[in-house]
Amino acid sequence: MHIPFIGLRYLRSRLISILGVAGVAAGVGLILIVTSVMGGFAKEMRARIRGTTSHLSVTAGFGEFMDAWEPAFRKVLEIEEVIGAAPRLEWMVLGEEGQEAAWIVGVDPELEKNASELHQYVYGAFDFTLGGEAPDQPGVYAGVHRPFKKGDILPTGRPFTISSVRRKDGNKFLPVQMTLQTVGFYYSGLAEYDLSHLIVHLEAAQDFLQKRGAITRICIAVKDWDDTEQLERVRAKVFNALLRLNEQLTTQLQAKILGAVKKVSKKVGIEVVFDKVVVINGGTDLTEMVLTEINK
Repeated sequence: MHIPFIGLRYLRSRLISILGVAGVAAGVGLILIVTSVMGGFAKEMRARIRGTTSHLSVTAGFGEFMDAWEPAFRKVLEIEEVIGAAPRLEWMVLGEEGQEAAWIVGVDPELEKNASELHQYVYGAFDFTLGGEAPDQPGVYAGVHRPFKKGDILPTGRPFTISSVRRKDGNKFLPVQMTLQTVGFYYSGLAEYDLSHLIVHLEAAQDFLQKRGAITRICIAVKDWDDTEQLERVRAKVFNALLRLNEQLTTQLQAKILGAVKKVSKKVGIEVVFDKVVVINGGTDLTEMVLTEINK
């Protein structure tokens, strides 16, 4: 009970002790303030990054496409913790002369709302139109380095051309080009992302690359995305689900190929069929006929 009085007695008699206690208190307070500020900043940055991408994603290899992606998309949505998913087509492009390289991000505006917050960064409607009217060229949303203020004029309607290349067959490359028209702008607060990514409709990106129906990524949103352990569990579920799907599709394809081989060999009167890689010379090549049978 006498301890507080003894402490006050020594503090009153020693100025250095008072300053020391005050310094420690100020230091602890400063550490708490800095920790709180940095914690809030980190959380805000994670939220913004998450808003432009997604919690998880299934991607094709660099320079590759996912053509028959719908079964994988449906399989992902069956997972309980998944609250949304959306296809994307992302590709590096070159702008007009004097402009730096950028990325086009082809999105489905309706599905994208379920997988990211990209639509919330767009000024106006996220519908790739000019005030509700269809633009002369495919619409694009360009990023800006600062948020627009009330009264700012949005310079929409300007057309510009992008170009790129993609692998066609084997080591052959196909040059592609398209003229786009600015229909709006977006601001996420991530300057590097905003100034290097052009948001276009998924179908426009597919037409640009002449790959109708193809995508490069499936973006996935999950519950409680800031729970690292749950995110890892969902990642494992997605991986296992797609692995099982791959096994099922492979088995179905093998059965379809075998059935086609039997039909073709019976039609041409061949009793025994070997894999092409084991035949050194001679024989009848049934490859094209089998492919025709499979594609019927």
